[in-house]
Amino acid sequence: MAEDTETITNQTEGSDNSDLTVDTKAEGMVAPTDTQEVQKDKSEAGWVTDPELKDHPSLKNFKSPNDLAKSWVNAQKLIGKDKIPLLSEKSTPEERDAFYNKLGRPEKPEGYKFEPLPEPIQNESREKNFQTFAHKQGLTQAQASELRGWWAEEMNAEMSQMSEQNEVSQKETETALRREWGMAYQQKMVTANKVLSQFSEPTQKKLMGAFGNDPDVIRDLAKFGGKFSEAGIVGKTPDAMMSPEEAKAELAKIHANPAFLDGQHPEHKLILERRTQLFKMLHPE
Repeated sequence: MAEDTETITNQTEGSDNSDLTVDTKAEGMVAPTDTQEVQKDKSEAGWVTDPELKDHPSLKNFKSPNDLAKSWVNAQKLIGKDKIPLLSEKSTPEERDAFYNKLGRPEKPEGYKFEPLPEPIQNESREKNFQTFAHKQGLTQAQASELRGWWAEEMNAEMSQMSEQNEVSQKETETALRREWGMAYQQKMVTANKVLSQFSEPTQKKLMGAFGNDPDVIRDLAKFGGKFSEAGIVGKTPDAMMSPEEAKAELAKIHANPAFLDGQHPEHKLILERRTQLFKMLHPE
């Protein structure tokens, strides 16, 4: 079997030449062919043989002709499809409009269609301003809707937090004034609201919005109401109640009145009744 062996002539010093026969099949070896040697050389040198193309950057990612063929087929699939040219600093307004419109932006700001916002944050003027802003920024319908939805959630969360804080502030103000005014609380609040009603509606909103939970503002309104009531501006309140401090001052006057000290005085009985009323205002419990 001459085709299965190769003869190696080994010349050693002081010995005769001898032919050594190696069975390549028996040793699990395959003799390299000329074709394999050529492919190896091409692999090491690169598959592109044209010197002008061999080092071109656009071919560096292709390891074989098959890779290039796949890329070419994919490129052919894109031919004929609608393509959008990229914008640059030199792009004209018309080119920008065309670019944004192809991406999905409505042609006019009024073209955006949104879901209605919750009533507390609805504002027609702000809605139009947002449409104009979104159109100028080149936002698509989907992008504008996402941005608007995010803003609505933030506003709702903020308003909810403000409402909770306002409720806590109202309770704290009421507690402080009830402690201070005692049985006169309800009456003084009515008087304060009467004074408030004398202002214009915008002024009322400003007072209630900025200072509605400020006990100092409510005290001042009630104080002005007392003076206006005496002058007949807001009408007199029957059976006027007093705060504990006011009741103390009134009691001091009664105790210094001769009619209180003189049991035979014609007004003695009336002063005692008034004294009892004042003690109830001073100690409502």
